[in-house]
Amino acid sequence: MRPSFVLLAAIAVTLLVAVSARYYLYATNTKTPFDEVGIELHQNMPAAVQNWGCKQLKASFGGKTLPPPGCSGPGPAVWR
Repeated sequence: MRPSFVLLAAIAVTLLVAVSARYYLYATNTKTPFDEVGIELHQNMPAAVQNWGCKQLKASFGGKTLPPPGCSGPGPAVWR
C-alpha cells in the first residue's frame, strides 16, 4: 500500500472514533442536554443514532427539563 493511503485511512478512522466518542459522551451525560457541540453532532447523525441518543437523554432528563433540539416531539415540550 502507498504510505499516503495508509496515513489517510488512519486519519479517517481516528476522526470517526473521536466524533463517535464525543457523541456517546453527550448522549449518556447527566449534567445537561443542552451542550452545543453535542446538539450539533446529534442533528447530523443518522436517524437510528438520533433515536438512540434521544432515548438516552430522555432517560436522564425526561421529567426534569425540556427536550434539546432534535429530540422534541409534536410540541416543543414533548420528548419524542
